[in-house]
Amino acid sequence: MNLKTINLLLLFIMTVFNVSSVFKITNDSANEETYPTPATTNEYPIESFVQIRVEMLLEIEQDISILDCSPNMTCPKIKFQFPKTTVSSGIIVWSNESNTLILTAGHSCENDPPESIKLIGQKTTIMTGHGHPADAVIFKVDKEGDLCILRVTEYTGPPMTYTNKRIPLHTKVLAMASPLGLGSPFAIPVFEGRYFGDVDARMSTYGFPSAPGSSGGPVFTKDKKLVGIITRVATGFHHFSIATTQEQTSIFLDKNIALFKKQLFQDSRID
Repeated sequence: MNLKTINLLLLFIMTVFNVSSVFKITNDSANEETYPTPATTNEYPIESFVQIRVEMLLEIEQDISILDCSPNMTCPKIKFQFPKTTVSSGIIVWSNESNTLILTAGHSCENDPPESIKLIGQKTTIMTGHGHPADAVIFKVDKEGDLCILRVTEYTGPPMTYTNKRIPLHTKVLAMASPLGLGSPFAIPVFEGRYFGDVDARMSTYGFPSAPGSSGGPVFTKDKKLVGIITRVATGFHHFSIATTQEQTSIFLDKNIALFKKQLFQDSRID
């Protein structure tokens, strides 16, 4: 095996290790008996919070040969498949007895790999703050606004209400999220901070910590009104978080919840 082939194999092994070494939430045994409801202050609606887990199967193709290839030869290619798991946050925004809609960040739903890597398959699951697991599918994505709605075909929890009324500068806000995949049922991280203001029509700034995994986490006021979701954090200073604006979030939800209800009504008439 030549030196080029050995280097490519080492590079691939390191790539697989890096992309697959993601903190995994142990939710296989989560159920109502495992997580009995503890006493709570009821200040934070953790029953509406969800952790989102996306499991992907990726494929990469490399030119690898056990013999040196001359310039006029076509080197054989070999395909490697490897898994990748991402963990993010979300919040229930609508539900009935048989459906649940979950709001999260757009990039939490669509993890587009580089051109050299092919996405073979993807599965999305959620775990509520009360330990209810379920499968989810994408209902609507706004890539430009970095917003996504997931659909679960069962009731998983009550929705958090939202508002389009802009809060005053420096209003105290709260956030729930799973930074670095941390958190488990009835142990959801909650953060406090201040609203700093809007940078533009799609970015509000806040003073609370975030990290990868926080994306999609709800930002809300003390009266439990959703005002945005976390989309990014300042590099090098993780206490400066960025979220969707109140207007952007409410317009997206108004439009797509109405669309979902219309589809449900049309489906019921067909049945």
